[in-house]
Amino acid sequence: MRVLRHLTVASAVSVLMIGSVLAQTPPAKPPAQTPPATATPPAQTPPAQTPPAIAPAPKPAAAEAPRPYPEGAKVAYVDIQAIAANSVEGKAASARIQELQKKKVAEITEKNKQLESAKTKQQTSAGIMNDSARLSLEKEVDKLTREVQFLQQEAQSDAQALQAELQVDFQRKLNPVLEQIGKEKGLHMLVDITNSGAVWVDTGLDLTSELGPAQVENCWPAKMQTSGRCLNATRVGLEVLTYFGVQAEPMPTRALSVNEGWMKWMHEKPGGPTTPMPDEAWSVAVGWPTGGPGLDAHLVLVVEDEILLDLDAAQFSRPAHGIVVPTVVLAPIEDYPNEGTSFRCASFKLDDGGLLDYGEHPDPPPWRQSPGWKKSGRHAGPVIRQIRDRLSN
Repeated sequence: MRVLRHLTVASAVSVLMIGSVLAQTPPAKPPAQTPPATATPPAQTPPAQTPPAIAPAPKPAAAEAPRPYPEGAKVAYVDIQAIAANSVEGKAASARIQELQKKKVAEITEKNKQLESAKTKQQTSAGIMNDSARLSLEKEVDKLTREVQFLQQEAQSDAQALQAELQVDFQRKLNPVLEQIGKEKGLHMLVDITNSGAVWVDTGLDLTSELGPAQVENCWPAKMQTSGRCLNATRVGLEVLTYFGVQAEPMPTRALSVNEGWMKWMHEKPGGPTTPMPDEAWSVAVGWPTGGPGLDAHLVLVVEDEILLDLDAAQFSRPAHGIVVPTVVLAPIEDYPNEGTSFRCASFKLDDGGLLDYGEHPDPPPWRQSPGWKKSGRHAGPVIRQIRDRLSN
């Protein structure tokens, strides 16, 4: 029972960390809502008239030719929303938000059914109940009403947090290619036209077309794969679990995510170890020296010596190459023998046929001295309060 309770708390941390720790930006503005359509009055039959002669349809206006890029311009713009909408990762992000919304709607619907059932019972059976039963039913209706309100607020909060997280991830991924375009054009500034506040602009300054899906999906350099986010998330997760009496410890790892094409290549290899990797095989590795800035390790938590908890697994996703990893991963720990000793490892199967593998780092870098580890403690308080509220309901 102790381990079961601890794993329940760890799962609660996993859910909360998605919205409360990794999304370090203000909630995104909710999408504009379409106003309800005005009711159409019933059609009335007009008096018979001779139809007028049909005028020929006007010719469609010719599309305006794209304006040339102004020579020597020092400021240009892109449309980040359009770039995201046309990218594989942007579409995958939209699918994740829709999936979350669908799940929340189902939860609210089910709780509403329970509430309506209790209200119906209250209305139809109040006259035949004794005082104790009637009071108990009133408390049940009040409790269900609060739960419905909580679920509605939680659904909105979780959707906004996930949207903010996905926007931050996409922007972080896009920044290197935006910087490259700016340098190639000799720009002093490159702005997002959606949030620029501009009232007029020369459309020749639009560089959105230079960022096609291929550039977007392949613009995350190796140095971004060793981001300190895993330090932030692991530090907060450790403090939260410790507060609830759950034994946990940080563990630096080497981690590798692969797609289905890579798995097939590894299992088949018709030419043995020298078989070249095919184009459809893809992998993302963290924990091996890159020669660039950042931590050459991926930090996770080991819970109760049995469970690996990765609160920043989403950085291994590459949707364009068939690797889609959830933000949080829970996987059983195993001991792997190696040259007279052993190291801890874990594997997590991906829905698309790929795999995410973790192995305890044999020579971890000094991650405790990293700023990402030292400055993350202040985020634990809000997470603890939210979990405490949930466990008390």
